[in-house]
Amino acid sequence: MTTKGSLWDKVASSLQEWYADARDWTGEKARIGVKKVDMVGIQHNIKRTMTHLGGRVYDLLQRGEDVTMDVEVKRLVATLRGFEDELAEREKEIEGLKEKRPADSAVTVSSAVTTDTQPDEEPPVDSHPGT
Repeated sequence: MTTKGSLWDKVASSLQEWYADARDWTGEKARIGVKKVDMVGIQHNIKRTMTHLGGRVYDLLQRGEDVTMDVEVKRLVATLRGFEDELAEREKEIEGLKEKRPADSAVTVSSAVTTDTQPDEEPPVDSHPGT
């Protein structure tokens, strides 16, 4: 009877693959998480800038001034556009990380641990125990 490796070798090999898959998955999730945290910071900056912009516009309108010609309003709008671009870039980076995912390489137990016996067969008996 010829075997391609012991049961232990097959299990050990499968465990190594599973650990590698888990490591890769964890690394991917960490990289995506960092990008999402960056996005939260950018969104906070957008809210803060919008608040400043709204206050500035309100003050200008109260004084009867032209909002579209105000240098500070233009600066705040440009800043918001920059934040929008940053958000879009982070979203692309996250999508890129998701696309780099290898095809599902998970190994099933049934494919990793096979024996030369059929399901209804008795396993072979070791005729030389203790050797």
